Formats: sequence, C-alpha cells, structure tokens
Amino acid sequence: MHLRVPAPKGESLYAAIPVDTTYEVLDNQPGLTARIREILRTHPKHKPLRLSFRPGTYHFHAEEAEERFCFVANNDAGLRRIAFAFIDMRDVVLDGQGATFLFHGRICPFLVQGCQDVSLRNFRIDFPRPNLSQGEILAADSSSVTVRLSEDYPYEIASGQLWFTGEGYEERGASDGVRAKRGSYMRALEFDTERVEPAFMANDHSWLSKASVEEVTPGTLRFLTQYPEPLPRPGNQLVLMHDRREMFGFCLDRAINTSLENIVVHHAGAMGVIAQHCENIRLEHVDIMPNASRSRVFSTYADATHFTCCRGKIELSHCRFEGMMDDPLNVHGIYAPIATAYDDRHLDVSIGHYQQAGICPLAPGRAVIISGETLLPRGEVDIARVDMINSGRWHVTLAAPLPCALQPGDCLESLVWCPDVRVTHCRMGRNRARGPLLSTAGRIRIERNTFHHAGTAIKLSGDANSWFESGSVRDVLIRDNIFDNCGYGPWGRGIIAIDPEIEPAGFREQKYHHNIRIVGNDFHTFHRELLVARCTDNLTFSDNNVAFTHAYPTPHTHEGYYRIENCNDVDLQSIT
Repeated sequence: MHLRVPAPKGESLYAAIPVDTTYEVLDNQPGLTARIREILRTHPKHKPLRLSFRPGTYHFHAEEAEERFCFVANNDAGLRRIAFAFIDMRDVVLDGQGATFLFHGRICPFLVQGCQDVSLRNFRIDFPRPNLSQGEILAADSSSVTVRLSEDYPYEIASGQLWFTGEGYEERGASDGVRAKRGSYMRALEFDTERVEPAFMANDHSWLSKASVEEVTPGTLRFLTQYPEPLPRPGNQLVLMHDRREMFGFCLDRAINTSLENIVVHHAGAMGVIAQHCENIRLEHVDIMPNASRSRVFSTYADATHFTCCRGKIELSHCRFEGMMDDPLNVHGIYAPIATAYDDRHLDVSIGHYQQAGICPLAPGRAVIISGETLLPRGEVDIARVDMINSGRWHVTLAAPLPCALQPGDCLESLVWCPDVRVTHCRMGRNRARGPLLSTAGRIRIERNTFHHAGTAIKLSGDANSWFESGSVRDVLIRDNIFDNCGYGPWGRGIIAIDPEIEPAGFREQKYHHNIRIVGNDFHTFHRELLVARCTDNLTFSDNNVAFTHAYPTPHTHEGYYRIENCNDVDLQSIT
C-alpha cells in the first residue's frame, strides 16, 4: 500500500500510519513541505522507510519546514528550517527518480541525524534565489568597480546601504528577529567568464562591505572602493558573498552507513555535504556544480564536502565538484585546547574556533596530548568519559593519571576519529581556494582523479592556531591522477603541499607526517612548484610525468620544483 501525497481534500495531514512503509509523492500541490514534514515526524522510528518521487519539479518552502537548533562543524550554529529531517531512523531510502527539488527561503534541504543505513539518491537540488549574487563587470579602476546584476539577484538601497533581497531575506530566524535583514556583501571574487573559474591570480576583496555604492541605472551598481590587484577585467563576473554559513545542503550528524548517489547540487548556502561524528559514508556520482542554465559561475557558498570527527570509511567515487567558494573536500579531526586541569585525571577542554561550537572534539577511548608549538604528541591517555558543559567547553575524565605535566598551548586529540579515505575517478576544480585537505591517520588513497584548482591541489596539513584541524597522516598514496594547471590563484604554494602549520622554532627531529607516496601521476603545469613538504618522514615523489604548458602566464621564478624543509627519508625524481 502507498500513502499518496498530497492527501485528498478534507483528509488530515495526521492520518494513520500505513500498513507498510512506502510513500510515493505523485504531484506538487501546495503544502508539500508540510506533508513531508509530517510523514517524517509520524513514521515509526523502528520501521524501514521508502520515500519516492515521480519525475518532475518539487518546491519546498521555509515557512512550512520543521525548525531545529543545529550545531554544524565549520559552519554557523543556530535555528535552521529543515525540509527533510530524518531523525533517529533506520533503513531509509529516498529515491527522487530524477526529480528536481527547489528550495525557497532560509531552508536547509537535508538533515540526517542519529540514523543508520540511509540512502538518498536520484535527484537534483537548487535554490531559485541563492545566497550569492553575481554580475558582469562593466568597468574597473583603482577607485571603483561597476557591475551589472541580472534580475536573478534582486537588491535594494536603503540609507546609502546595499541590501540583497529575495525570499526569506528579512527572516533570519528567532535569534535575529523577524525584520533583521540579511547582511550585505561580505566578500567578492572575480570569475573568468570564458573559463568559468576564478580569474587568474584574482584576490578576495574582503572589505567591499565598507565601500560606498551608487546605482548608476537600475541593476547597475558602482562600488567606490580600492580594489586589490590585479584589477577585475570587464566582461568577467564578480561573485558577491552576502550571507553566513547557515544553509547547508546535507548535514549528516551521528549517522552510520550513509549513502548519497546520483545527486546534483547546484547550490547550498553553506557547505554542500557536511558530516560530523559519522561512521561510513559513501558518495557516488554526486555532482556539486554551477547551474549553467542560469549562467551561474558559482555552486556552494563554502566547501563542497566536509567531514569532521568521523570514522570508518569515507568513499567518494565518480563525483564532480566545481564552482565552490571554498574547498571541494576536507577531512579532519579537532585539536581541543586544554583549558583547565583540576587534577591529573580531570580536565576541561575548549574549542579553538567559534565554528566548532557544540561539536564535541573528543570521545571515550585513546587520545594524545599534542604540543601546540610542535604539533607532536607528548603522551597518550585513555578517556573514560566526556561531559558537555556548554557549547564551547567539555569536561574530560581520564581512566588513568596524566603521563606528563601539561604546558601552555597543549591540546587533546582523539584517536577514535581517524577514518580511512578513498577518492577515485572524481573531477574537482574551478573553485575558489584549494583542492582536497586531508588530515587523518587512517589509510588515504587518492587515485585516478583530475584536479584543476586555483590554489594547491592536495594539502596535507594540521594546525593548532586557527581552525584547530587535526591531525597527522600515516599512510597516503596519491597515484594515477591528473593535475591540470593548478596554482593559478593565490591560495597556497605547491601543487601538492605537505605543510603542517608549525613555525621553524617548533621543528624537531620527530616528524609530524609519515609515509606519503606520490607516484605515477600526470602534472600539466605552467609553473615549477610541484611539491612543498615540511616536517615529513618517508616521502616519495617518483615516476610522475611532468609536462609544461602555456595555459596561464608563467611566473617569473627561478626556484626549483621542490621545497623541502625539516624532512627525513625523502626520495625525489629528477625533472628535465
């Protein structure tokens, strides 16, 4: 038996649960968001769920969506309206069968929280009014830039201030009040119209919000500002970021065995896919890319995919990530600064970055004390329990006394959250910033992919001074990939960068990263900076093909192909 949605006239949305667990959506009449909300609210948590859509276009509206307070790693915390809220469910399949889901207002498409065995597949998502705007650059000089916006990006000017408008733009949520308008532009970046990617060596204009604005004609705006070099080129697009990281596409929270297949994400007002405290995640044929039919050059407001404090396996295959306003993939744990030690078995830890609020960085089990200066372990501990005090602090009880005296800057790193990562047959690029950022002690395999990034293509890092993203890598194979003219923007040095954020004063004989093999890849490059490596032991760069191109202007540099600092056991091939 199927529950056909929408319900017939006069039938309550709170109708009895059907005998079986299959729901089929047949049309797109008003109230669809509310009906989906009630299906998910009333469905028995212990029963399997099958939710399918007929091919077509479906509209979801914020005013009918369920509201929850969400702590989301590397995003802003707060009240969020959710179209599909899967909470504490088991054995769930949502099959869009090729449908398009359009989201209106301040709404997040998918939350998968406390669930097990969830499969989402076969649909496309977009926002008619995205959280970004873009316009054609008409003129630019040292004192101003003139931009023409299309009707897709409405705005208003009030008291000399530019405000972008659209559905839900005056409804930030309960924390900001009903009439609190969305902030105006925060950052701008020039995109090359022909290449559909960030313009060559284009910098963020992070202080555009302080500029005066003149409306030359309706839709044409002149920003009176000193634009950073290089100046924007007329005919290119200027992308304006004018929101916070609030409207994620998919948030996976404390979920086990989650699969996303055959999905296209044209826009999300934060990260496309963000996962935290999850085990076993698979993305196959997931495309996060601009909507070309709307002439957009951007896709997501931030990272395409991001995995924080996960374990098990993270697998990405045959995916395509383009046009993001940040990185395509980030996998890491969290260094938790030690705030207070009450005795040798009881500690408080805090968060190092405000966008880690509410995300517990630790778990019962093995952990290490990390020096904030060297990022090296000072001793291993066994965590018996972790209790939340507030969104920025947790109390930690150890199973045995501390193995060493604590020092200022020390952090705790959980060894529970160390997933294996496998990325194969993916295409990533044409985005602001870098390629994949990978910081996990699990097994990392990056094979048969194509990378084309404005900055560094693959970055193995770790820091205890900014985002506090852990940790060191132990087993990395980067093989049979194509690196296609990466490094045409200002985000990092080296096509591959192994650069934990350690000052030279923190260099030690013991190394941070270990066992990295970069073999059998094709590098198509217009510059010579192939590899940057610091504080690494057992590093191999061999049997790679290097071909020089003229895809972009060649930098005037005489530096070598490799920049190696404080490394041991390094094997580098000769480049001719």
